[in-house]
Parts: sequence; structure tokens; C-alpha cells
Amino acid sequence: MDKPYLIEQIGRAAFQRACTQARNAAPAMGTRTQSQSYHSPLPQWIDRMIWEQADGLTTAQRLRLSVSMYRDLPCYGVLLGLMCRYQGLDRVHQKLYWFEVCRMLSHGDPAWSGPIEYHLALDWFERNDDGATIWQTLRRAANPALLRSLLRSSGPAAWSLKMALYRELLADPAWHAAIYASVLASYGGVYGQIDRVEALTVLHHLILPHRDDAEWRSMLTVLGHGDRYTNGFGVKAFHAPQQDDEGSGDQAHRG
Repeated sequence: MDKPYLIEQIGRAAFQRACTQARNAAPAMGTRTQSQSYHSPLPQWIDRMIWEQADGLTTAQRLRLSVSMYRDLPCYGVLLGLMCRYQGLDRVHQKLYWFEVCRMLSHGDPAWSGPIEYHLALDWFERNDDGATIWQTLRRAANPALLRSLLRSSGPAAWSLKMALYRELLADPAWHAAIYASVLASYGGVYGQIDRVEALTVLHHLILPHRDDAEWRSMLTVLGHGDRYTNGFGVKAFHAPQQDDEGSGDQAHRG
């Protein structure tokens, strides 16, 4: 089984229509600006064909074929299928999966990166105990395009990981808008991870010529009050320092 066989089974015209719909929806996946969505049983069919019906393929070949199909049909459904298969992979093939993820993000194609960024935020940084390990894997492989994807998906990632990256990037104003968006997601996401005191310090170093002044003033105000490690939804950071649970340092500075 190979890609031409799968496409033939789907039908070339039907597959092309699906790819166009997926690519149009993919760049804004999971964002407030998302105006289109792609929902179809096709990703699940592709997953079953590759992982359950294809005889004679090695695990690496199945993985690469799934990734190749994702490049044509970039959607969360394909990634969700891969996420389920990932749990049963050995370490060698798990590393191969992340190699392919890094390679796709490094291209900077918004259609490839949009669903992957959503996948990282939802399935790894928000819910998975391996989130820190995955962050470091991506960080080591990062070119500028991958770094921007990492920042865009970083809201639920541990604050200490983000802060270390901010420190590396703050000297270059070209990164300031991306850093600001990451801080906003850290505060405004349901499972955003934030240290309000450090976030304020970061904001005061940013140069943002095109910022929304009302939003900026609002962020400075809310970050200056309330529990230091609690986001805008009242959810406390999973990795807040232990001493804060004992009553010291719970508050950000209050006006």
C-alpha cells in the first residue's frame, strides 16, 4: 500500500476537494480568527487503512505514509489518529514522529503548522506528562519558523519553559510580537500557565509599534493584581513553586 493506492481508493477528485478544504481551514486551526473548519470521516479511514489494513509495511513506513497524507490533507483528524498510534510506538519510532513534526514546522507552511500547533497545545502541553520533554525536543531542533510555532502553541506549556525562551529572544525586537502573543495565551487560555510577576517584567521589555493600547493597558492591570500563578480563568499553574501552596508568594504585587 502506498499513497497513490490510497488516493485511488478515495477517488482523485474527491481527495483533491478534501485537500483544498483542509488546507483552507488549517492555518487558523484553534484560533479566534478561525472562520472555516474541516470535518470529515476521511482522516479516520486513512488511519485505519494505513495502520490496520496495510500488509507488509514496517512501522516506519506506516508512520511516514501517515505524515505524507497529512501534508496533502493537513487537519487535526490525521494528527489525532497518529496520536493514538503514538502510544504504542517504541522510542525509536516516537523519535521518528517528532523528527517529522519538526521537519514540517521548520518549513513555515501555515497549512501544515496550524493543526500541529493546536495538537501541541491540546494534546501535549496541556494534557501530557511528557510536555516538557516534547518542548525541549522541539526547542533543540528549532529554526525561526519552528520557534514561532512553538510560541504560538505555548499557552498551556510550563511557564519556566516559556520564560527561558523569552530570555533568549527578548534582545531581538523581531520576536516581540510573538512573545506578546504567547504571554496573552498564557494568561487568557483556560489552561494557560503563567507567572504574573515575570510576565509583567517581560511585557515591559517589549517594543510593539502596532500594539492595541487598550489591550496592553488591560494586561498590565490584570497581571499586576491577583494570585501570582493564576491565569485569567482562575486556574492555577500546574508547576507553581511549592512554597506558594504554603502561603508565601501567592500574590502578585497589588496596586
